[in-house]
Amino acid sequence: MTDQEGCPGMSITWRGVELDQSTVDKLKLAEAWLEFQLEFPQGSYSTAVAASGGTHSGGGAVDVHCNDYPRAKAVNVVHWLRAVGFAAWHRPPNWDGAGGSEHVHAIEIGNPNLADAAADQVTQWNLEENGLAGHDADTGELDKLAGRPALVTTFPTPAADGRRRDEEVQ
Repeated sequence: MTDQEGCPGMSITWRGVELDQSTVDKLKLAEAWLEFQLEFPQGSYSTAVAASGGTHSGGGAVDVHCNDYPRAKAVNVVHWLRAVGFAAWHRPPNWDGAGGSEHVHAIEIGNPNLADAAADQVTQWNLEENGLAGHDADTGELDKLAGRPALVTTFPTPAADGRRRDEEVQ
């Protein structure tokens, strides 16, 4: 991969992680709805974290930091990532039984550069599974609260009543 912003399938470095432009565009859209900037402990095109099972080795995969977020904020992150086109799951502390850190794991649905393991997670998303190796039902409490929202493809307009959008989904 080369650093050529705007070229589909090409990796770029954005906020310290490797991603492709399509993924960045969807993350920017989610941030606009959330009204805060996300942080990413892991992006795409990476095999550095063995617990990820190869899901990050291609494009379209990203982990979002949420380990110090209040519960409602973490729910909103999952909700808005789903709303802009990601299969997304909240991973609680010790999600893997080996001390894995809390985060939101997201795979861009329809990204042509997904690793096979990430494409399998999109299939699991469609089957309402948890995106993990055991293919279990998605029973995560925050995932249930986030729901399965309708796809959003436009940037928000300011709320007339001054309410923050991150207070709306709870």
